[in-house]
Amino acid sequence: AIWAERYKDSDTCCVRLKVVDRDDEDDYKKKEIEACKGKSFASISKTFAEKEHFNIRLMLELMKKSEEAASEIKDKNVILFLGGTGTGKSTLIHFLAGSKMEKQAVDDKPHIAPTKIINKALHNVTCRASAKSETKYITAVPIDLKELGVLSIKLENVVLCDTPGFEDTNGPEVDVANGMGIIKALQTCKSVKPVVSISYTALGNRMSCVRELVLTLVRVIQPIQDHLSAFAYVFTKFPGDKKESIHALVDDIYNSIQEEEKDEGYKALLENIADQTEDKVLAPDLLRDSPKILLKELVNAQNFIKNPSKVFHSFLTVKSTSAVNLQVEKHKANILRAFKQHHYPIVQAKLDELTDLQSALKSDTIEKIYRDCINQLTQDWNTQINAAIHTFNKCMEASHSINKEDILAYKKTIDTFKSADPLRKHLSEAICADALIQNVDHQTHHLIKEMEKHMGNELELQIQLDKLEQVGNVFPKFAPAYKEACQTLAKHLTNYVNNAKECLDNYNFEETRKNLESLVKVLSLQSHLLLMCLRKLTDEGLGVIKKAIKDESNFHKEEKDDTFSFFQIEKLGKSDIEQLEMNADILER
Repeated sequence: AIWAERYKDSDTCCVRLKVVDRDDEDDYKKKEIEACKGKSFASISKTFAEKEHFNIRLMLELMKKSEEAASEIKDKNVILFLGGTGTGKSTLIHFLAGSKMEKQAVDDKPHIAPTKIINKALHNVTCRASAKSETKYITAVPIDLKELGVLSIKLENVVLCDTPGFEDTNGPEVDVANGMGIIKALQTCKSVKPVVSISYTALGNRMSCVRELVLTLVRVIQPIQDHLSAFAYVFTKFPGDKKESIHALVDDIYNSIQEEEKDEGYKALLENIADQTEDKVLAPDLLRDSPKILLKELVNAQNFIKNPSKVFHSFLTVKSTSAVNLQVEKHKANILRAFKQHHYPIVQAKLDELTDLQSALKSDTIEKIYRDCINQLTQDWNTQINAAIHTFNKCMEASHSINKEDILAYKKTIDTFKSADPLRKHLSEAICADALIQNVDHQTHHLIKEMEKHMGNELELQIQLDKLEQVGNVFPKFAPAYKEACQTLAKHLTNYVNNAKECLDNYNFEETRKNLESLVKVLSLQSHLLLMCLRKLTDEGLGVIKKAIKDESNFHKEEKDDTFSFFQIEKLGKSDIEQLEMNADILER
């Protein structure tokens, strides 16, 4: 089964599984690998993000945007606009920052939008008539109160901050970035004034829009009851004949829920709204009113939250937490599957995303799942390497010759884990692929030592030399080990000859016989000795020829153009001629 879809029903998060046969699953894996070919780890991550229910990379990019905004609002007095999606926060900020507003018709629906933007920072603040949020990250808009006609206020460094709506329509990525990145940015401010935007078109039953916002605010501002005096409430999109009844509406809702409502934060906020709207309702006409009237109400320095680093707390909504956890679980499944299929770039990309996500969210769940992945991968990694070492050593220590296929399989394991080496930045306890190479070195040296112990056993020597030759053919790095073994054998052969001569000169015929018998046994290995001798003679002959060629590079170049072209050589010396003649004589024999 594979994860086909995630969906929500009310407060319940569910996962729909799709049953597929083996061929379908293999086709799915092939498509994943095909998408990764020729791409960096970063681009691989981006490719698969399009298929995910929670786009981790997008969320991290949005948090980075919040970090950039943090530098703009650090040590500043911030007016923070809060509210659900579509309550008009962005439009309100344009109005307050001096943009010229105009009534338009979009899809036969009335919409107020900026037509002339004065403040350059507002180019990143987009207004749309649709209910879908256009704001994906916190946007800072510094304003000059004096230029806007607010002269009686001594407050300086005022910044208007647009935010995405909590439980945003752009998805959980925006919501998570909202709850984490924005709060971290606000913690760097000098002071913050929360301004709640309440839209007539989104009131809901008993101002349910406020209830939804409170569920978030009580987690962001703790305790919220101690800071309600800093709050302001701006009512947007209210028809002219409805503005006068705003206080009565709020007061009526507040009184009707006293007995049944158990959410103290919701009741406290409604009471605060009722108190503030009793004397004055902030419901500006964006086409006719001057923005300085509303600005004067908002920038009273006495009503800002001081020490925001201690008051504002990062959070995740329940739905966003569920989305994150579901995606992290899916990442784990994808990581383990990709590792099993040796698709290491995918494993690398997804592990990087998990570490970046954990760095941003500091979640025990993410940390646990990441640790589970690391432990499982490390165990599988080390098991495969140890199994390869065990199999290779068993073949090398066996009393029969080794198959070339066994050595090639071992080399394939080495190449595979070398390609996976970048993963070891996550798998700190994984065995390095170099351990496989070191094992070959250990086995070859062990064989040479064993040869010296079994010089009288020609069958054992034959098998050991065959193994060393096979290893040297597959691993050129270890070819000298085979050469060393042949030289050791040649020394013993020379010793047998010399000893036989000496014994014969001393009339020690018994010892002569033993040495000759040993010599005959070693001569049965002449194929290895002859091969080494031929290689030596060939190398010596080539050395003489190369020495004689004056311009070998020109020779090769001319050879391509004319098969019968000549090249100039130096006159060979007497020693060089003797060397060639001797080698030719030996080869003829």
